[in-house]
Amino acid sequence: MNGATAAQWRKAIAANRLATSADFAVAALGSDKALALGSMDRLKPYANQIMTCIDIAATADGAKNLRVVDLGASCLVIMDNMR
Repeated sequence: MNGATAAQWRKAIAANRLATSADFAVAALGSDKALALGSMDRLKPYANQIMTCIDIAATADGAKNLRVVDLGASCLVIMDNMR
C-alpha cells in the first residue's frame, strides 16, 4: 500500500494496513534493529502505532489524495519527536 492514497488506505482491510505499517516500522528501525526484536509479535506494537497515526491522518479534510508513504513518513517524524 506504499503507493496508495489516503482514500485507498481508508478502504483497505486492517491486515493490509498493518502489514504496510510494519514495513514502515522496519524501515524506521533499520533491518538490524528489527531483526534484533526476534519476532513479528515484538514489532507489532510499533506497527500498530504507525497504523493508528496513518488512520487518523487519512481522515483529515483534504487528505484523500495524499500518498500513504508521505503520511507514514510524517507519522514516523511525529512519533520520534514524542519520545
